[in-house]
Amino acid sequence: MPFSFSLSPNLSRQPLKCLAIGVFAVFCVVGLCAGGIAAWLTAPDLQPRMEHLISHSLGRKVTLGKLQIQWGNPLVISISDLHVGNAAWGSEPYMMRFGHITAELDPASLLVGRIQYRQLIIDDFDMLLERDARGVGNWRFDNQPRPTHQSPPSGGIALIPKNRTQFPVLIHMQLHHGMVRLRTSSGKILRIAASDFIMGADGYNQPVHLLWHGAYNDIPAHLNADMQPYAILRDGTAPYGTHVMIDLPKSNLDFTGTMMNPLDADGLDGTLKIQTSQLGEVLQMMGMQQPSSLPLIAAGPFKRDGDHWRWHNTQDILANNNLQGDLALDEGARAHPDTIDFNLSAGKFDLKTIWDGLAAGPKMQFDTFKDITNLFLNLHLAAQEFLYGSLHLSDPDMHLSIQPNEVALNPSTLRFAGGKTTLAGKIAANETNLQFDASVNVSRGNMAQFAAWLGAEPGLIAGDFNMNADLNMSGAILDTALKNNSHGDMVFTMNQGVIAKNLLEKASTDLRALVRRNDGDVTLQCMIGIMTLRNGVGTINPLRLSAPQDRLTGIGQADFIHQSINIIMKSDAKTTGFFALDIPLRISGPFSNIGIMPALSSSLLGTAPDKSLILENLSIASQKLAVQSYCLQ
Repeated sequence: MPFSFSLSPNLSRQPLKCLAIGVFAVFCVVGLCAGGIAAWLTAPDLQPRMEHLISHSLGRKVTLGKLQIQWGNPLVISISDLHVGNAAWGSEPYMMRFGHITAELDPASLLVGRIQYRQLIIDDFDMLLERDARGVGNWRFDNQPRPTHQSPPSGGIALIPKNRTQFPVLIHMQLHHGMVRLRTSSGKILRIAASDFIMGADGYNQPVHLLWHGAYNDIPAHLNADMQPYAILRDGTAPYGTHVMIDLPKSNLDFTGTMMNPLDADGLDGTLKIQTSQLGEVLQMMGMQQPSSLPLIAAGPFKRDGDHWRWHNTQDILANNNLQGDLALDEGARAHPDTIDFNLSAGKFDLKTIWDGLAAGPKMQFDTFKDITNLFLNLHLAAQEFLYGSLHLSDPDMHLSIQPNEVALNPSTLRFAGGKTTLAGKIAANETNLQFDASVNVSRGNMAQFAAWLGAEPGLIAGDFNMNADLNMSGAILDTALKNNSHGDMVFTMNQGVIAKNLLEKASTDLRALVRRNDGDVTLQCMIGIMTLRNGVGTINPLRLSAPQDRLTGIGQADFIHQSINIIMKSDAKTTGFFALDIPLRISGPFSNIGIMPALSSSLLGTAPDKSLILENLSIASQKLAVQSYCLQ
């Protein structure tokens, strides 16, 4: 089953890339120092010359607090209090600040075109990463857009590495107390802290190892990476093998595969596995502040080609639900949302575990909603069955879409009580509130199945039913919107069917029902129930049932705020038999424990409302269904 996913152009989703940029920037500065030393071995004013050289090469103002050089093999460079200026358009004066750098270089490497650092130690490092209006990062010292893995490789010596073929050989690097700050297009600052960062290899043709301990978006994190030798890294035509593992407190991510452009985390081709006991932690790492306690295990082939990411043929377990699917993601342009496409399939899918694990649910607030809808997403989920407690919905085929400030359930289908059910809805954010609109339509449902779901005894009623419901509400929080600003309606109808004679006699309090068992069925001519909802309370009027020798009418309320019901029903004495007492009945109680008892009065029933009055407060879809009922003729 295809599954699509795309990542944001801002670096909040790419911790590896942020770290790579940090290492890359260090090499720019130290490499320029090494090049300057090679050029002016005997210059008496080396430090000001060095500041001028680096400033001119980077196109940024660079200051050195103190520069010391120890000539020999290795060549040792010691720099204290180094500042590198930001791009002219940057939000702060400096892009980078180094407390102290100590570099040991192989002097011969300066002559053969492959700079080799025997050791590089950095203490107290701070970097700010941001992009301009064109999307060019301030780490691009040549002021050009980011390279692609299709760029032609070029080797040779480079004081500022421009691609993987010019990356220096790093035998041992260690960074203490580092911080990379990323300013997103929205102005938010994301932080990647490194208490320790170690990278190195035993030689040019030996595997490269990387270790990072720190935090990403304030989440403690550890990264281990095993990579192929520098010899393969500097061969720009060959895929570069990488195994990366990221461990968070409740999650771990594992990528095994290759990269064509490791400096830009591009040209990925391999397998990605994510395992977490708390999905919200992974979402937070990706810059999405959506709490979620859902556990997830997902694994499958993973690729990135420029702005297109794909994680396909995945095998997933989400809160004990087995899924298969594809995820594709296309990065949006600068300051524009990403586009994500999901296609998922499942067997049985427990909706309640997902709803409970999302944590927000009806508590969803206006500000949270705006944060989590800052993207374009299309989700298609097909399953054999949806479960929600005792509710079983078969053959669901759901289509969900998200765009900035809006979530929509596009017309989707399933089978409920044997009938075709169509659902649609939308949650949208306006200036201050959330607006919620939803509709449900059931066509040719099986009344016997529906009654069984309600807990009724089998064999009491049979036939086809139809139902339509519409709901609209608005508010800063969804559950308060139901109470304070909601309206809607529901129409339930049956035309033709059968009903147990004993049930009708009980409804009309016929004395014969007390002394005999069920005496067969009678024809049910029609049944209709109409409810109009205002601020969480539904008024049921009319409620009618008609059979050849009995007619029942009722009125009542369903309180969805306090989860209770109160209905009075009475039989029409003109249609019942000699033994019928025609005592009104009250059906009332909490939804979980509804009881039936004689009513003290039937005065609440009043006179039947006029048909035009009944219809005028209904939605168009509900009106069309109501007028088809024989009970409303």
